[in-house]
Amino acid sequence: MAADLVPTRDVPRDRPAAAGLGVVGAIGMVALAVVGIHDLAVDRGWTRGSAWIPSVVDVTDSWSAGTASSAAGAVAVALGLLVVLVALRRGRVSHVAASGGRDLWLSRGASAELLRATADRQAGVVSARATATRRRVDVTVVARTPVADVEPRVRTALDASTVTDQRVVLTVTEAGS
Repeated sequence: MAADLVPTRDVPRDRPAAAGLGVVGAIGMVALAVVGIHDLAVDRGWTRGSAWIPSVVDVTDSWSAGTASSAAGAVAVALGLLVVLVALRRGRVSHVAASGGRDLWLSRGASAELLRATADRQAGVVSARATATRRRVDVTVVARTPVADVEPRVRTALDASTVTDQRVVLTVTEAGS
């Protein structure tokens, strides 16, 4: 298989799962900055009102260690560990390697579209549809002529234009049936 020839680090991958957590973290940092700027403006007399940070500190100052706070701390530690694990996890493989080479990669959609267009150009084919997963491409063809006439022609064309190691599954139905 071509995928076996390619070192794992060179395989095209999607963004890591932690990319979404980065956005959430950035929004949280912006919110903290807004609170800090608000309190600075109140402290310098640039605006009226009361500072927000001292109010939060006053509320939490009276809390004592108990079951609820210990449980909240344990949940916070568990969530922190989960975030670290998600951040270390690599993204999913996004493309499939071309057969016999290391330099050509196709997205699953491109691989499916190539085979769909190949099947659609064959004589006797009314329409063709294709969907792809990492290991397989399903090609569905609607034929104008009997299935026995069209299927070998389409199969030969698909075999000739398959550029990946994905397994091609061909389904041919006759138009109007």
